[in-house]
Amino acid sequence: MSVRNHLDEKIEELLTRLDEFCAVVDIIRTDSSLALNRSLPEVHAKSKELESVFQKVDDLEKFVSLVKKDVMVIEEQVNTAEKDLGTLTSVKNLIMSFPLFSQKRTRNPAHKPLRRYVPPEIFRTEDYIAPEEQRDQSGEG
Repeated sequence: MSVRNHLDEKIEELLTRLDEFCAVVDIIRTDSSLALNRSLPEVHAKSKELESVFQKVDDLEKFVSLVKKDVMVIEEQVNTAEKDLGTLTSVKNLIMSFPLFSQKRTRNPAHKPLRRYVPPEIFRTEDYIAPEEQRDQSGEG
């Protein structure tokens, strides 16, 4: 009978494990229905709320791109002006550039005339970002 007892013990152990497995399956089924019926709609609602944030981020990316383009144009103009005018490399050159400290010099006839600066057309922040008073009135934050 020891073989039979041994088999009974193994069967009891397997039945216990099967019951545990069924309990785990029930827990998973309950969690799945909870996730499907409650959590999933909450996640969907939150994603809908975030769509306005996503749109603001997209708009901000476009604005940053526009500002970057305008800054590059101005940097190019500064580089051109520095090349045309030269940069002051020392304090002496800076001080000597003031008429009070410099000796009178005759104009060099070969000196090329300075170009007139024409500022580029750049963005207006107000066109992209509403002033704070308007945001307060419209309820945006």
